[in-house]
Amino acid sequence: MTNKKRQVQRKMTLTFVLSGVFLTGLLSYFTSRVIVSHLIEQSVKYATQSLDVAKVGTTTLLDDLVSEYYFLFNEQSIITNYKLGLNSNTAEVATLLRQTSLADPLVDDLVLFNVKNNEVILSNGQFGDVQTLESSSKVQSLRASLESLKLKPNRLLHYHFVNDRYVLAMTLVSYDALNAIDYVLMIQINEESLSSLFTGVNSNYEIAIVNEENIVIADSAQKLLGQPFPLDLTYTNPMSLNDKINYFLSRVNQEQSLVAFSKSIPYGVVFFHITPYASIETTINSVNQTIVLLFMGFVLLNILVSWYVTQRFYAPIKAMVDQYVKQDYDHAKNEYDLIESTLFDLKHHQNDQLLKQIFLTGHGQEDNDTSFLSFPGFVIVCLLNEGHKNSEVQDNFKSWIVMNDQTLATFKSEDELLTWSSHEDIGSYGVSQKIYSIEDVRQNYRYALAAAQYCETLEGVSFIHYDDIRKSEYLTPKTHLSQQINKYLEEFGYSKDFSIENLADSCGFSVGYVRQVFKEQTGIALNEYVISMRLEKAKEYLTNSSMSGKEISEAVGYSDSRYFYTQFKKRFNVTIENYRSMMKGK
Repeated sequence: MTNKKRQVQRKMTLTFVLSGVFLTGLLSYFTSRVIVSHLIEQSVKYATQSLDVAKVGTTTLLDDLVSEYYFLFNEQSIITNYKLGLNSNTAEVATLLRQTSLADPLVDDLVLFNVKNNEVILSNGQFGDVQTLESSSKVQSLRASLESLKLKPNRLLHYHFVNDRYVLAMTLVSYDALNAIDYVLMIQINEESLSSLFTGVNSNYEIAIVNEENIVIADSAQKLLGQPFPLDLTYTNPMSLNDKINYFLSRVNQEQSLVAFSKSIPYGVVFFHITPYASIETTINSVNQTIVLLFMGFVLLNILVSWYVTQRFYAPIKAMVDQYVKQDYDHAKNEYDLIESTLFDLKHHQNDQLLKQIFLTGHGQEDNDTSFLSFPGFVIVCLLNEGHKNSEVQDNFKSWIVMNDQTLATFKSEDELLTWSSHEDIGSYGVSQKIYSIEDVRQNYRYALAAAQYCETLEGVSFIHYDDIRKSEYLTPKTHLSQQINKYLEEFGYSKDFSIENLADSCGFSVGYVRQVFKEQTGIALNEYVISMRLEKAKEYLTNSSMSGKEISEAVGYSDSRYFYTQFKKRFNVTIENYRSMMKGK
């Protein structure tokens, strides 16, 4: 008889072990194939995406730089008067150039050249005719820029060898009525600052910007600046690379690499993303080794878990068998026949769990059976009085659902409500509006909860309908939700992990409903409010601290500092550096 009782446990254990080993092995094989293919695809995708981000960020920065110095060159009153010969003060122009270059971390030097008068003004305070400053490296660089302009008049970026190193320069020119160059403004860019925008020097990939002469003008690793780009391809100008294939395998510095590229036609440069292929192979080998170890570990774990789970699962069955089938065992084929007697109670428990889920989320799983709810009906919420806990009132609330330690809820049909009576000494009760469909249950749970909360504030009353209070001055559900949203924003709105989805989950509502209520209560969209809140906080940091832009970006919740810079410039029409300078000036 004992062996007959335990046949289910033996079958369960054997089935768990065999199926677990087979499925784990099959899953490990296909997982390895999928992961290897995915790693290669992701490497290409990551390289192109990272390159696109670097290109957009850099070109945006260069566009801003061009706009800023175009304004300085063509519209700033001091330089405009100088070019027109009105109240011209060369020393005043030199001071302006010096202040401008010091305020811009991307710019090393500025040079203004009056071609007709053969006069040069430098941002280091020097000025005079070209012959007087012939020995100055900046004047030499200016001459080289003029020669380049003759070859390519529309080129913005020029690269020249000055003081034993290459210097990257952006050149703006103006022409006279005869279409001859009369003034030139040369902006010498700091290549190290430009390179630092991409990634750290210890990253497993590298981003480089290469000009038309195949010279590296920016390098995230800062190893190739001013050197020919060491790509194992034959070409005279990287701009001639085939755009139809934006990545390829090639050797860079004698190392096989995955190379992705993207051209910037206006600036005449090519962005390269270099990933050593050895790092991809290392990752693949590491993944396969990990999968093998995991498979062996899962096999062992599966055996142990199978034995443990069957023991735990079978223990109550065995206890039930030993307790109830001593006198009538022959009528049961095995333990399964005995389990049927527990299904009724189990069904009630499942119904309670489903109803709780509907109270909290508004819906259950698609295949859940909600036929146990009789419509029309009502939701009743009980808020237990001080000193009462759920464990102490179970006899009076056997059919109620525990929402939390002090809150109980139930659903009753219209007929059941007529015969139901409350226990006044236990808590305060709130009854919802009449419900005609499953879609209205969650909303009416909130109504019942609001009624119970209002009931707690009244003396001598322990039972109230929501319809009796909805026209009162009691806090409405939407106002309460708005307060929840504001409290969450105050606590987590500056975290980089903040999301509206998490906010909605914490409030127990859908994202769409949270957005709608916030807009109704404040008159502003939730996304817009979060951005404004963060940028206002950033202005405080810029005014009252010495934190860097990246540190401020992280402090207000942005992990991508370039996005933060763009949003700040877009909202306030000023860069963070210029804003800090303005605040310090005030």
